[in-house]
Amino acid sequence: MTPNARTSQICLKLLAAVGPLSWLLLGVYLLMTMGQMWVGLAALYYGLPIILVIHVLVPLGLLWQLRHHHRASRRWIYWSLAYYGLIPVIMVGLVLWLQGISGTRELISTIFREIRFQLNRTGWGL
Repeated sequence: MTPNARTSQICLKLLAAVGPLSWLLLGVYLLMTMGQMWVGLAALYYGLPIILVIHVLVPLGLLWQLRHHHRASRRWIYWSLAYYGLIPVIMVGLVLWLQGISGTRELISTIFREIRFQLNRTGWGL
């Protein structure tokens, strides 16, 4: 079952825009740090997982769109996938620039330890 072209274009444009717009959630955090500390931390606590989910699920939706739609909309899909592909590269580059190789290696190992701990805690351990 293929959706009609108009619905497909609307869905594609929403998927292309939701990633960059999701960073506005961190703007809420920055604005809230001027007020009480717990409000800013709550915005950060809820904002980062939402941004992470968006940046994982939206590329999957774009890949699905790429497989099921005609050539005219592929330009949108390719530009959006380039954005989602460059985000990890930019983040690693910033971490390397700010912390150096040893700090980056330590940060990555800490992230993997935390992922392993959370998986073991929920029963999905390796």
